[in-house]
Amino acid sequence: KAEILVLDKDTLFIVGEFSEDFPLGDLVISSEYSTSFESLVDTSCWSSACDPSRHYIGEWEVIDGLLYLKEIRYCCGGNKIELQRVFEESMINESGTEAFWVSGEFYVTDNFDFSSFFLGSREQPKILTLTVENGTVVEFKSDD
Repeated sequence: KAEILVLDKDTLFIVGEFSEDFPLGDLVISSEYSTSFESLVDTSCWSSACDPSRHYIGEWEVIDGLLYLKEIRYCCGGNKIELQRVFEESMINESGTEAFWVSGEFYVTDNFDFSSFFLGSREQPKILTLTVENGTVVEFKSDD
């Protein structure tokens, strides 16, 4: 399942196959946050919305060149995990939590409906690359 990314009021989708393909992947394996985060995840629920190692979906927003985590939802049922249950209150503001732990390249599209491509359409969704270093967006480019 894709994660949501809001950029300049446009809703985009971060796509991938595995936990490490998404910005929350680094948070889950972080020694500082992994215990508190994993204790919140219901691993008894399996959903086709996520691969078996992912039990959550993040919503993100880029504000003034910084990546913010706006919310976390369970794959099963879509219930919200309050940011205060993972982060200290001082790390949360009206924009969410600044995602200082995120570094890497993430694949983004404005069209998450891949079914038309797989069902024979020759038009492939446009994939963009979002490059982030310590929560700062350093590049957002098309793979053209």
